[in-house]
Amino acid sequence: MTITALPSLDRTDPTFREDVDLFFGTQLPAFSVEVEAARVEINANTSTASTAATTATDQAGIAATQAQLA
Repeated sequence: MTITALPSLDRTDPTFREDVDLFFGTQLPAFSVEVEAARVEINANTSTASTAATTATDQAGIAATQAQLA
């Protein structure tokens, strides 16, 4: 997931007003959407990793029991 960097704004630039309009009208909303998508992906990956860890722990317990039985 790529998050586009927000630009810095230069108050001394003659296009500052237009830059601010672009920043708040387009760039910041797009940034917010990208950050939310990253958050959702991170949460999904965390859940998947947690489930895999639980499965691995369960399988290790089963393997230990089977080793004792053998």
